[in-house]
Amino acid sequence: MPLTAYSISAQKEEDVEQVLKRLSTLFGEDVSASEGVPETWRAFMRQDLQCPCCFITGAELVKAAHSKASKTPVRQACFRFINPKHRDHCDFGSAETANTVPENLVAFSDSNSAITKAVRELVGTGIELGLFSQKSIRDMREWFFNKKIQSMFVVTLDPRFPKWMNSLHREKFYAKPVEGVELTPEIVANPKFKWRAAVAREQLLKHPEYWAFSDAFHKKPNPFFHEYNRMGTLARRSQGRSVFDPSPLEDEYGKTCQLAVFIAKNYKPLKSTTSNKGITVSSVLALAALLMYVRDWNQDLASADLLKIVDAAGSSNQDLGNVMGLNPFHDFRTWQALKAAQEFGIHVTKYVDLKAERVAIEQELRAKLGAPPMAVE
Repeated sequence: MPLTAYSISAQKEEDVEQVLKRLSTLFGEDVSASEGVPETWRAFMRQDLQCPCCFITGAELVKAAHSKASKTPVRQACFRFINPKHRDHCDFGSAETANTVPENLVAFSDSNSAITKAVRELVGTGIELGLFSQKSIRDMREWFFNKKIQSMFVVTLDPRFPKWMNSLHREKFYAKPVEGVELTPEIVANPKFKWRAAVAREQLLKHPEYWAFSDAFHKKPNPFFHEYNRMGTLARRSQGRSVFDPSPLEDEYGKTCQLAVFIAKNYKPLKSTTSNKGITVSSVLALAALLMYVRDWNQDLASADLLKIVDAAGSSNQDLGNVMGLNPFHDFRTWQALKAAQEFGIHVTKYVDLKAERVAIEQELRAKLGAPPMAVE
């Protein structure tokens, strides 16, 4: 259940209180969210309000709820779409997303983040200058939703695989000191000899699946070994479900990242908080994507628009920035790496305890080379 909905008649996004305030003016009657909403208003909302992700109509208002015991809020006022129901793959189509903001959406109204507040000022200024509108933001979300449903894949990757394979990958660096070295009793007797290196080399030799995987990904531009933790989380969360394959948006992603860095470097309130990390800040990426989208992904035109906004920023109408932005590239590289790993078809039949295996390998090596047994911790 989304916290906001897009009004067709007003061409802007509103939360429940904003919708009721507008309808109070329209119908000449003052009604709050905690009171009974007239049926005439409800009928109007069903026709006028759209889901901010899949854009169906049929909105129903859901009141805020409080705990009977503590009186603390347990649910904000929001919108429910059940007739018709949300389209497949809508961000608000499951119970898990009820009354929450999905990870790929950005509430520019968030007052707890200095970065988001700074971006909200830029969004409001851009709307005032006529460079884009709340309708533009709505249209970009629809563009992305259509891209998403045209490019899906089912997650089947074992959630254990990314972390396990990354653990093996780290052994490659431990093994470097003994690459090409034939171990002898004389070598291992040297006080400076590192058993950790020898064990790492032997462990990698025990796992041909690592070498096959490493060779396949050696020159691919995806950060598998940087994203392994997040990959495991996403694989676990989405196991057996259809998700968005971001690969078709590679060009748009690259351009948006470049503009995000440009934004972070050219707007003082962001420069001090994001440094060169604009591409990691979801709200900055959401603004960059919007600027690119309205300029048909032309970097020069989008950059020129950004500079106009920066020059005029400082006193925009804050209500204009009360909108849900979209970062269409949330977890972009992670999903890309997950899909690539899955397509490679790697199958680990037994996820052995790698730490315990290293202990066993060292014991065997020491016995084979006549070295003292390893110390027992």
